[in-house]
Amino acid sequence: MVKSLIIGVGFIVTIAVAWVLVQTLWKKVFREEYTEEDVLAGRRNCSNCGCTSVCKRKE
Repeated sequence: MVKSLIIGVGFIVTIAVAWVLVQTLWKKVFREEYTEEDVLAGRRNCSNCGCTSVCKRKE
């Protein structure tokens, strides 16, 4: 039982570290476009509007 708990906690920590790494690398690649800490939060995408403009359905 303790082994399962350690595996679960380790998996969650690994996912969190991987997400921080993705955020860091994304911010380095697109540094001139993003000023927020969560660089992936600003991505917009619904249907075929793309991610460069706000969709009319979301306004």
